[in-house]
Amino acid sequence: MSFSEEDILNFIQIRRRWSVGTLSVINYAKNETNYLYENDGYLNYPKVKRMYDLGFTIQAPHILDLTKDLRDLNEKLFDIRGCDTIGNFYFSKGNNNLPSFLPHTHDYNVVVKPIYGQAEWLVGEDTFTAGPDDVIFIPAKCPHAVTKGEEPRLSITFNLDE
Repeated sequence: MSFSEEDILNFIQIRRRWSVGTLSVINYAKNETNYLYENDGYLNYPKVKRMYDLGFTIQAPHILDLTKDLRDLNEKLFDIRGCDTIGNFYFSKGNNNLPSFLPHTHDYNVVVKPIYGQAEWLVGEDTFTAGPDDVIFIPAKCPHAVTKGEEPRLSITFNLDE
């Protein structure tokens, strides 16, 4: 599966795909995303693009329906797991302008697959660099974060509820 920066930005321009509270920018606004949306409740792409250009990381949730390859992957995951999987894109133009949420945990396992670019990760007490040749498994309740990301990057994550 291959995606370019242009592909991802084109997905984000599907204005009515991203209603209030879906797409978010990882910044210092403590999960406040309303400023990204117009009065009609749909995404203001120029604001999102500006935040992207400034180096903030964008989270696009529930993306396993955006392309045929992603839909096929979702079907394969359903066949294996017997339930739906939530897939998300995280992408950034790069720099260290808050490259991720601060260290946090989830009540479920997460698998991260970097598509392009590299970033430094903290998972538990381990710090390492991950790129397109890697897959990261984050156990439920394990603190994790991207701590440094100086280049453009895209990762897909899979939330694996038990």
